[in-house]
Amino acid sequence: MQTVSENSRVPGTVDGSTGSAGPGSQEAELNRKLRQMSSIARHDINNQLTIINGYLSLLESGTMKSGDVVPILQGATGKIEHILRFTREYQELGAQPPAWQNVDEAVCSARATVDPGTVRFRQDGCNSWEIYADPLLERVFAGLIDNSLRHGGQVTEIQVRCEERQSRLVILYEDNGAGIPPAVRSSLFGHAKGKTGYGLFVVKEILAMTGLTITETGEPGRGVRFEIVVPEGSFRAAERKLSFSSCPVR
Repeated sequence: MQTVSENSRVPGTVDGSTGSAGPGSQEAELNRKLRQMSSIARHDINNQLTIINGYLSLLESGTMKSGDVVPILQGATGKIEHILRFTREYQELGAQPPAWQNVDEAVCSARATVDPGTVRFRQDGCNSWEIYADPLLERVFAGLIDNSLRHGGQVTEIQVRCEERQSRLVILYEDNGAGIPPAVRSSLFGHAKGKTGYGLFVVKEILAMTGLTITETGEPGRGVRFEIVVPEGSFRAAERKLSFSSCPVR
């Protein structure tokens, strides 16, 4: 069993403190991510403004009727609002130092922020583990749940479980929905690509803040299977176990 004692070095630090692994390294990486976010947001907002201005010109010239144009303009403004929400969330990356977090507790907190309706949840083997991750870990699971509800088709069950594999901890997130089409998989974690929008892009970025990775290994038509890999030294036996029956839900 991979454990970390009270005196063990915290991942990503030099001496067990909460500082970065090298002078300015975390700050430089965060600045790179924020520049990337700004570039993405500017590009996508400009695209929507081009649409708005184009259809306003058609409306002004009488080429199109207001009844046809208004839904298109509303759609474009809605997308801009979505982009701005994304930038607000993305700016929170790295705002607080990483911390040890119970995996089950993070999943339960996510369930309280995303209404799963009648979808059944199963959580297995994760209340025994804590992982060293960005405080936004809850949003990782919220993003995965939201992805299942939006794009999984008739999802009726979601399962989150943890497995030790050699010197790593693997967190498995699965649903029984439609799965990921092969044509989408290559761009699954890209920004605003495929059907997933920014959600999975943010999920990947939150995990990457502390060296965690995520891949999708499911079979089309048999549900999604996301594997979050926690490297050696970044997980330990939980000091406090959460009772599944106490998992807060809306």
